[in-house]
This record gives sequence, structure tokens and C-alpha cells, in this order.
Amino acid sequence: MGMEFEAFSLSRELLMGIFEAGYEHPSPIQEQAIPEILQGRNIVARAKNGTGKTAAFVIPVLQKIDLEKDKVQGNWRYKHHAHSHTLTRSILALLLVPTRELALQTAHVCKNLGKHLGIKVMATTGGTTLKDDIMRLQQKGNSITQPVSPFATTLLSTYPCCYTW
Repeated sequence: MGMEFEAFSLSRELLMGIFEAGYEHPSPIQEQAIPEILQGRNIVARAKNGTGKTAAFVIPVLQKIDLEKDKVQGNWRYKHHAHSHTLTRSILALLLVPTRELALQTAHVCKNLGKHLGIKVMATTGGTTLKDDIMRLQQKGNSITQPVSPFATTLLSTYPCCYTW
């Protein structure tokens, strides 16, 4: 085989999650994508089903989360009618994916690989009120949030908001 996951200089806790999830060596898509994303580069990648594409982008996202920050690595603000809210939740990563199924799959991969990192994962796939989603975001703990496109489109068009880093 080619590279080892250790070659990416990943945290011990993340490596534990990777190995416990059954990964032994990075797949070709992971070998190419992980170092690029870790260096802050944007990539467009294409690979067949079952090749580890989800882990290829989740692993560097989990690695780049700064758990030492006790505040949001950005702030959500939205206004709706007479109500104005600012979330002071720790949203450490926001992953936008095109379908409900991919949001649930990505959340599952994040939970499995990141289980030793002390983070919480929240998949927002619609079917709940915005108020319920905001209440879940305000719970204690760190979160990775994964709205699917229809939800994000609705959120952005119905509730003017902005995310700032």
C-alpha cells in the first residue's frame, strides 16, 4: 500500500477514531484529498461509490477544528419578523451537502471518526422548525452542522442571516 494515515500528522484522538472505524490505509482519493484540504486548498474530486470520498473531506475538517476556542468560529445572526437572535453556540464546522441522505451519511462518518474528539454532530435535514434547530444549536458542546441544500436555501431566503468567521 501507499501512505499511512499517520503521515498526515493527524491528532491521536482522530487516528483512534479512524482505526476504530476500520480504516487501515488511506484510499487513493483520501491520499490525494486529505493533504490538500489540510493545507487549506479547495479541491474538486471525483471517485466511485465506496472509495472513501466522505472520509476524504471529513478527516481534514475534524483535524482542523480548534477545540480550544470556547466561542463560535463565526456567528450566526438572523432576523425574522420582530425576533432577532444571535447564536453563541460553538459551531466549529459547517458542512453543506446536496441531499438528505448525504447529510445523514456525513453526520454518521463525523460521529464515528470524531468520537474521541469531544465534539457533537448535528445534521439538519429539514422536517423540523427553524426554532427547534436553533435550540439544538444552543445546547452545550461543540457541533458540526450539516444542513442540506434545500434547508440552507430556505434558511438563507426566508431568514436573512450571515455567517462570519
